Amino acid sequence: MNPQDIITMHGDESVKQGPFRTLWQEAADLMYPTQDQITTIGSPGEDLSIKRFDDTAVFDSQDMASGLSSALIPTGQAFFGLKAKDPDLAEDDMTRRYLAMSSEVLHQEMFESNFMLHFNETLRSLSVFGTNYLFSEWDAKTGGLNYKDFPIWKGCIKENSKGRVDTMLMSFAMSARQAVQEFGRENVSEKLREAADEPKTCSKKFEFLHYVGPRDDRNPQLSDSKNMPFQSVYIEVEAKQVVAEGGFEEFPFAVARWMKRNTEKYGRGQGTECLAT
Repeated sequence: MNPQDIITMHGDESVKQGPFRTLWQEAADLMYPTQDQITTIGSPGEDLSIKRFDDTAVFDSQDMASGLSSALIPTGQAFFGLKAKDPDLAEDDMTRRYLAMSSEVLHQEMFESNFMLHFNETLRSLSVFGTNYLFSEWDAKTGGLNYKDFPIWKGCIKENSKGRVDTMLMSFAMSARQAVQEFGRENVSEKLREAADEPKTCSKKFEFLHYVGPRDDRNPQLSDSKNMPFQSVYIEVEAKQVVAEGGFEEFPFAVARWMKRNTEKYGRGQGTECLAT
């Protein structure tokens, strides 16, 4: 697909997501005020409490996310372990020692990253809205893991024939300065480069779109990023220009649904379910 195809796909999916965005806005107003810029865009620094007549749901959603986090990741304890799927390999002493060491290294890397900060946010999104997007990657620049919880209305998902999410269209904004730092001067548009060079305009925001989906045309014998099972494309929307392209061996977005109707692909959470109450 070319950039215009991806931009068009995102536009179509955003229209289909419209009813859910209205639902999410109502839930956010009452329960998740820091995520209420969905269909109603407010001003920075405004008083978010004037929309609510009771704060119970706000604190309850915080307590629910905190409780889920404590249950899933007990303080000071390992919360997962690796084991071999093959029964014979699982009993091999060297294999078990290697997997135990790997589990320890993984825990250390995760807790040295920004995992817990974004994990708690994504749990709150899951409990209130019923869907969450937690992105994970290896950051070659810092040499460590990086996580990002994206706002629920920024992403559009697509399911495969088995009902599993395998495609993400994520929109986001970056300043001209940030975009040059992230993608390189040679990859962004001339208009963005000019904005980044001027102190008065270097903070101007530009819209980008990140597409991640199954790669149909690839050589499985090759291990480079452009032959991995999942394609990754970053597009500068206004210029309709690809600014970065690569791939992932696995789908990098953890998309959970709290509960889901069989006719819908977005989940429903405790927050959206109790709006009437």
